Amino acid sequence: MVVAVFSALSLLTFFHFLGKLLSGAYFPFMEYWQSLFEVLIPITLVVGTLGAFYQMKLKRVLAYSSISNIGYFLMAYYYMDRLFIENIYGYVFFYSLSTILVLLLSSMIVPLSSKEESSDNWGSWVGLHKMNWWLSVLLVIAVFALSGIPPFGVFFGKWYLLSNLFLWGNYWWMFLAILMTLFTFYYYVRMVKVLTYGKLNQSTLILKPISSYSIFSLTSLLGIMLWLSIIYFI
Repeated sequence: MVVAVFSALSLLTFFHFLGKLLSGAYFPFMEYWQSLFEVLIPITLVVGTLGAFYQMKLKRVLAYSSISNIGYFLMAYYYMDRLFIENIYGYVFFYSLSTILVLLLSSMIVPLSSKEESSDNWGSWVGLHKMNWWLSVLLVIAVFALSGIPPFGVFFGKWYLLSNLFLWGNYWWMFLAILMTLFTFYYYVRMVKVLTYGKLNQSTLILKPISSYSIFSLTSLLGIMLWLSIIYFI
């Protein structure tokens, strides 16, 4: 839960505080930090996406994912477009909420297998769908929401991001963002495959006590996130 809170608050506070600095104190030096962003944005997209490609620990995957998403966030301030920034605010909010949901759901799983595996290893989730199919379904939906599957907010945020890049004529960043999104979707699909098709071979899962109230609360939170996504962007 601590990781979930700090991973979300750090993104929101960083994005808001950076915007205040760039639109205020550092606005007269706009051409200088724009030149820096032209280099920094592609680097964060590539390093964050490819760095998560072979990670088996969930927290590391989310950490690299946050690095790549910082590149998306910086695009809004590169252009200093008001509508662009508002859309990115929504994207940051829904990405943070999806991250919290994934971490909350994964915290209910305790894998017991070889010493090399830890509770943070998403590869040890094998067989969850046979032990608690409802928790498995919720985790699959949360992972897809985080990866940017419609109709969740992360998808609409990236859609508006790409649309704005197209309108600004920045086809290089638009192509790079699409390519990195496809790579990101691939390693989230690997998680879903483990959750839904894996067989209980060498791993043994123990689930923490899950009350019907907890399942109802998490299901409601996913529903609220979906409703807010549609309301905010559409």
